[in-house]
Amino acid sequence: MPNEAKPAPERINPGKRARQLFGELFAAKNPKARAKAMQEFAALAPGEQTFIQCELLYLNLLSQERVVTGLQDLSDQLDDETALVVETLDRLSTPGGDSLEGLFDDHDEQADEDDNEDVDSDDEEQDDDDDDEDEDDDRGERRRRRRRRRSLRAGRRRMTALAILIDLVVPVTRIQLGSIVFDPLEQALGRPLSEVLSPVCVTPKTQRTTDTGPRDVYRLSIGAGEGVSIALGELGALGLANEGGLLVITVPSLAATLLLPRLQRILVQEERVPASQGVGEVKRLRCKVSRGDRLALPLGRFGELGVEVV
Repeated sequence: MPNEAKPAPERINPGKRARQLFGELFAAKNPKARAKAMQEFAALAPGEQTFIQCELLYLNLLSQERVVTGLQDLSDQLDDETALVVETLDRLSTPGGDSLEGLFDDHDEQADEDDNEDVDSDDEEQDDDDDDEDEDDDRGERRRRRRRRRSLRAGRRRMTALAILIDLVVPVTRIQLGSIVFDPLEQALGRPLSEVLSPVCVTPKTQRTTDTGPRDVYRLSIGAGEGVSIALGELGALGLANEGGLLVITVPSLAATLLLPRLQRILVQEERVPASQGVGEVKRLRCKVSRGDRLALPLGRFGELGVEVV
C-alpha cells in the first residue's frame, strides 16, 4: 500500500494560540491541563515561543489593567452614590423643595445609565483587536471619570454647605473657694462639658462677659448626620444634631413646654421620644435655622444655654 501522506498540522494564528494558552496556563484549575499546555508550548519553534511569550505578557498586563479599571469604576460608582445622597439631603432641606414622591427617580435613571454603561463596556471589551476603538473607549472612560470626580467634589461642597455652624453659650458654673474648685455642671454631666462637645468643637473655648455674668463660648460645626447629646437620667437628655440641614434640638419634655413658644417661627417638626434605658422622655424639635438665629435652652438651676447660628 502506498504510504498515505500525513495531513499537514493545522497552524493557527500565533496571537490566537497565545490567547488559548493564556487561558489554559493561567485559568485552568486542572494541573494536567496546564502540563499539557506547557508541553505544547515547549514543542513550538523558538521564534513562535518568543512571539507567544510577548502575547502572554501583553494579555497578562491587559488583565491587570482591567482589574485596576474595574476597581476604579467601583470607586467612581461609590462617588456617584455619595454625590446623589448629598444632593438628596440638599433637596430635602430646601424649603419648597421636592416632595418624597418621585424623589429617587433620578437615582433610577442614573442606575439605568450605569447599567447601560456596564453593558456597553462589556461589549467593547470583547473586541480586543480593534486598537482604534479601544483608544476611543479609553478616552471616553477618562472623560467619565473626570465628570464623576467633579460631581464628587461638588457633592462634598454641598455636604460642607449643609453643616450648621453655631456658638454654644454656656453659663460659667465653676465655683472657686481658695484652692478648691467645684463645678456643679461638670458633676451633673459626669465629665467636663468641653469633653462632651469635642467631636464637633472646631475652635478652642472662649469667654464672653455679659450683664448676668461670664459665659463660656464653644464654636461647633455640626455636619449632616452628626450631633452631640447629654443624658440627664430620668430628666431626659439634651442634644443638638443636624439632619439634612435641619437643626434637631433634643430637650426633656418639660423643658420643651417652655421652649416651643420661642421656636414657632423656625419649628418644622416636633417628635416625642418615650423614656427608655434609664433616660426620661424627651422631645426632638426639628428647626430650619439661618444665620443670626438665637435660641435659649433652659438648664434649670444653671440658667440658660444659648445657641447662636453663625
